[in-house]
Amino acid sequence: MRRILLLPVLLFAACRSGAGTSGSGAGMVSVEWGGAFLGKFSGPATARWCARDSLLEVLAERNDTAVGFALASQDTLQVGDYPVYQARLGIRGRPQASAALRLMTGTELKAFESVSGRVTVTEGGSRRASARFDVQLRPPAGGDSLRLTGSFTGLDLTPAVGLCGRANR
Repeated sequence: MRRILLLPVLLFAACRSGAGTSGSGAGMVSVEWGGAFLGKFSGPATARWCARDSLLEVLAERNDTAVGFALASQDTLQVGDYPVYQARLGIRGRPQASAALRLMTGTELKAFESVSGRVTVTEGGSRRASARFDVQLRPPAGGDSLRLTGSFTGLDLTPAVGLCGRANR
């Protein structure tokens, strides 16, 4: 369920385009995509840690481009591999990850969600996060896929405020 919710978060961020991402740390996201569309993006990112559900949400946005990740861990954010599954499958096992990308293609705003891949957390724990990723993305209604590669580094984990995690908890 939480992976299906990541895409609307990115689409909501479109309403705030131009606002940028404000974060207290110097954490950065750097991504490249290829396939149906080519591009790259880098910028500051925020990382919200939902302790109640052991879930990390990473979001970076600038103008009409945004990238987001959800990493579900066992307890704290563990260093290691987080397999990426198709967002609509609702796999219950942990660890796992999902990703989404929103970008402007000419005059059309396009959204993509993860279908497979891997996020490798290289720095974890309760204070900071860094990771590398290689993820296949596809539009929610199907169509041309993208390969998203890159990293996020030095993200300060900020406790999630208010509701967070799975909706059924």
